[in-house]
Amino acid sequence: MCLHTNQPKRRGLIEYWMARDLQILFEYAEWVNFAKVIEKAKMARQNFNHLKDNHFRDVTKMVSLRYVTQREIPDFKLSRTDLDSIAI
Repeated sequence: MCLHTNQPKRRGLIEYWMARDLQILFEYAEWVNFAKVIEKAKMARQNFNHLKDNHFRDVTKMVSLRYVTQREIPDFKLSRTDLDSIAI
């Protein structure tokens, strides 16, 4: 699996990927561990004043559970620059 098989979503000119969709690509079996890495990359960018509104966006998405039940789960919208920060 590679980033090219996970096509980015687009909103206007901004392309982004959903973190949960890339969790396995980065070889994290558990979301909590991947979320910690994202938070560390986010803090590193903040420390260098490189964090803009369109990077590391905290979002939630609805997932279906058994018997037509749904709930919100945390996720991140990640830009290409965000992915570079996580991969380092």
